[in-house]
Amino acid sequence: MPTPQRQLPRRVYPLRLLGMGLGGVVAGVVLWERNASLPAWLCMALISFVWPHVAYQLSHRNANPYRAEIRNLLVDSALIVALIPLMHFNLLPSVLIITLTMVDKITTGIRGLWVRSLPGMAGAAVISTAFAGFHWAPHTSMPVLIACLPVLVLHTLSVSVVSYRLIREVSRQNQCSTNCGASTPSRACMAAATGKSRPRPRCAATMPPTNPPAW
Repeated sequence: MPTPQRQLPRRVYPLRLLGMGLGGVVAGVVLWERNASLPAWLCMALISFVWPHVAYQLSHRNANPYRAEIRNLLVDSALIVALIPLMHFNLLPSVLIITLTMVDKITTGIRGLWVRSLPGMAGAAVISTAFAGFHWAPHTSMPVLIACLPVLVLHTLSVSVVSYRLIREVSRQNQCSTNCGASTPSRACMAAATGKSRPRPRCAATMPPTNPPAW
């Protein structure tokens, strides 16, 4: 049975597609309002709609997909923050992007990942500002506000659902492992934990769910 570490790229891929894609839509609305240049549009498209597929292939084909996915998550943070100078620091989408980027890192359950992402985010902001120039226009128009709503709602709900399912799965596996009296669950217990067969009587006892991974 694949370990949670090896499953990480597959779990992150749809969230990356959703988060980057919705972020690209918001950035696109701002760029349209700013009459942005072609290089700015190309940069946004590569970050939002091309990078998620490249990141999945990099981790999926790697001999150690877990380590590769951690690198991808750090690159995610840097790339998405690079959009902020392109948007002339538009207030609402900039704050939303940074907040959801932090949420993504925290919900992975990888200890300290969000802290490790901060230097890359700062460096990306500086490089992007040097590329696009410093333009301070924090006002958020109604079209941009409306474009931010799907990001706020859909991305937050999707992260919550995935996190809930992962916590429930780990909790069931830990429960069955403990009730079976072994550190590694037997095949029957693993089947019961994943819902593929009925649990044996000795594994039927219930116990409180485990806490989610700490960060």
